[in-house]
Amino acid sequence: MKIPYGKIKIAIPNNSILIKLLNPDKEEDFIRYGVYKVVKN
Repeated sequence: MKIPYGKIKIAIPNNSILIKLLNPDKEEDFIRYGVYKVVKN
């Protein structure tokens, strides 16, 4: 799994995390967030 470039904001139920996604290449007018599920293999 590719790890997104960002900061972990909070752990949420169902083994998920909320990440504030950052793009160092450009300044954006909005804040992007992503929800990622953590699974064991």
